[in-house]
Amino acid sequence: VYAYASNNDGIDSNGSLVISGGLVIGVGTSAPEGGIDCDNSNSFRIDGGTVIGMGGTLQSSPSSSKQRSVVYNGVSATKNANICVLDSEGTPVLTFAFPRTMNGASFFFSTPDIASGASYTDSWNGWYGGGTWSGGSQVGTFTSSSVVTTVGSSGSVGGMPGGGGPGGRPWGW
Repeated sequence: VYAYASNNDGIDSNGSLVISGGLVIGVGTSAPEGGIDCDNSNSFRIDGGTVIGMGGTLQSSPSSSKQRSVVYNGVSATKNANICVLDSEGTPVLTFAFPRTMNGASFFFSTPDIASGASYTDSWNGWYGGGTWSGGSQVGTFTSSSVVTTVGSSGSVGGMPGGGGPGGRPWGW
């Protein structure tokens, strides 16, 4: 599922939202709109699959999920700039090309590859192709210490650097 909003939330649930597999990408617009919005955060659960949300805010956090998630707040990204999250061995866990330019946004992802207590490195604007990642600039690290790990503060400006980068769209869209 790929939902790209022109003036609202990418994916919006007024009740419960359970994702149990597949690839789900929700791209919202600027605040207060989000990539994925579930009005009842106690009913937002991710039990499998790869889930990505990008928008002005993250209105709900999937804290009752079986699968771990990461929320980046205060992201500034230029359209087609890439982010890659690498595990401690340098293997890509998630690579994503931002589909729109945003400032002070939230970027959210969940994948079964995030392990409890494991440390990860965020790399920005390198080259992606065929399952490898090279170059780029490390912009930070985080350790997955709970079901939802938050990096940055809500409403902060700056976050990750912008700038267009080369590379393909890893999901083929």
